[in-house]
Amino acid sequence: MYLWVLEQNTAAQEFYRALGCTCVEKALVPPPPAG
Repeated sequence: MYLWVLEQNTAAQEFYRALGCTCVEKALVPPPPAG
C-alpha cells in the first residue's frame, strides 16, 4: 500500500512510523491552482 503524507504533517508521519511504515519516496508536488 502507498500513502501520501504532506511533509509538514509530522504528526501523521510519526503515527505511520509507529505502525511500522517507512518512507520509500519523496516527491515535489506543485500547489493547487489559486482560485
